[in-house]
Amino acid sequence: MTRLLERVHWFPATRQLVFVPRNGIELPGRLRGLPVSREWTVEEFGLFLAGLYGRRWVAPLATVDSGDLGAEDTPERALLDYLDGGLPPLWRSGRTGVRNVLLGGTVTGPGGAVVCVVDTDGSVHFQTIERFVEAVQGILLVVGDQTGE
Repeated sequence: MTRLLERVHWFPATRQLVFVPRNGIELPGRLRGLPVSREWTVEEFGLFLAGLYGRRWVAPLATVDSGDLGAEDTPERALLDYLDGGLPPLWRSGRTGVRNVLLGGTVTGPGGAVVCVVDTDGSVHFQTIERFVEAVQGILLVVGDQTGE
C-alpha cells in the first residue's frame, strides 16, 4: 500500500498520531469530543470529510460495522484502478462485529475516493468511500478547545 500511503491527504492531527514524531505529539491545548451521528450519502460524507481539512487540529474516530467494509487485504492495484475511474473493488471484509477506527485521511481520483483507515492494532488499510459510508455507525471528532483551535 506504499503508493496509496504516499498519496494520502492526512486530516489535521492524524498524521502525527499515526507516525509519532520523535519530539512527541503537539496537542492544541485541551481536547474535546464532538459526536456526529447520522445517515450519510456518499456525497454528504465526502463533503463532511473535506470540511475537516479546514480545522487546525482534528482526529476523526469512527465506529464501523466490520462486515460492511471492504476486505482489508484488497490489492493496492485494485484501489488505484478504482481511483483512476475503474470499478470499485468487490472484495468484502471477512470480519464481523462493530469496531472503532481512526480516519487518517483520503485519497481522491477521477473515479472516486478512498478513506485511509487506521485500525486499533495500528494497521493501515483503505476503504472506498462507498463501503465506508455503508459501514459507519457513528463518528467522534476529537478537536482542540476554542482557545487551541
